[in-house]
Amino acid sequence: MKKRVVLATGGTGGHIFPAISLYESLIKEGFKPYMLVDDRFLNYTKFFKSQVNYKVISSDKMSGGIFRKLIGALKLAIGLLQSIIFLLRYKPKLVIGFGGYMTFPIIIAAKILGKKIILHEQNSVLGNANKMLSPFAEFVATTFPSVKNLPPEKTLYVGNFLRAEFKESKKVNLPDFDKVINITVIGGSQGAKILGEIVPEALVSFAKKNKKKLCIFHQARKEDIDSVTGIYNKNNLENEVKPFFDDVYEKMKMSHIVIARSGASTITDLMAVGRAAIFIPIPYSFGNHQLLNAKYVCDNNASWLLEQKDLNVADLSEMLTKIFSNTNLLIEYSNNIFRLNKDGVSIIMPKIREFCA
Repeated sequence: MKKRVVLATGGTGGHIFPAISLYESLIKEGFKPYMLVDDRFLNYTKFFKSQVNYKVISSDKMSGGIFRKLIGALKLAIGLLQSIIFLLRYKPKLVIGFGGYMTFPIIIAAKILGKKIILHEQNSVLGNANKMLSPFAEFVATTFPSVKNLPPEKTLYVGNFLRAEFKESKKVNLPDFDKVINITVIGGSQGAKILGEIVPEALVSFAKKNKKKLCIFHQARKEDIDSVTGIYNKNNLENEVKPFFDDVYEKMKMSHIVIARSGASTITDLMAVGRAAIFIPIPYSFGNHQLLNAKYVCDNNASWLLEQKDLNVADLSEMLTKIFSNTNLLIEYSNNIFRLNKDGVSIIMPKIREFCA
């Protein structure tokens, strides 16, 4: 019984991948973790490297009109009952929540049953679910040193929980600048429309100003694959365009620089590999957390920031030209981002052992 831990996670990649990483680490440490999830989790199971024990719990947002809110409340009530029954049967010592509205019934059930509770906040702004649930937690483990709306006494700065290949990563020198310039474009777990429209044209413009060969790895939305590939092929740029890279570690390692959104998982992956980025935050992220995530890295002279409102072909092309005209600075920034890396698992594991004793 002492080895049983339940992980509760919302249905986006930013919540799910850190939860899976901790799940796999708990298995290696001899624990018996179990995941409580919503049905969005099923969209990601094909990307897992190992088998995961999970149960889908009813949940929904409390938003929209009165009828929509009533449906959401009913689903959450069902989820609460399901969570209580599961926790009574499984008897975990500890429940760890990763944010998202679906964690509500599980964390409330854990509180009712007197379980120890830890929350993990991936971003620089405390999410709504974690904000409401944080009074029930022993502490909130954070990816970044400072999290808006979270009191310091409730904070334990651990970093993110990295996938195995990133967790075991060592600093890899940048590829030889004399042969080729490799650039990876990542739009988050679902790709990004604007990164499929402006970034390819900017890379074409940059390539025309640069005598070196350019190789591009671009994660794009499924509906943008043909148009993005067409732009690169038309301009004779070597490319690999996919809706999802299951070898993103290798892509980052091969790259000189990354152009990306600034979700917590992307940033901590880059820290682990030691690759600087041009961050283009999602402007409508909750609390503008992607902008704050990016600013933390950029304020440490470890990447560059380009807000979406300022994103255009000419400026992005010019930014790349300036960066690659001073490769020593790019090397310095790559080293700086690597120094920001933290192994969240090794920091939080003693607390997990303590609460499960």
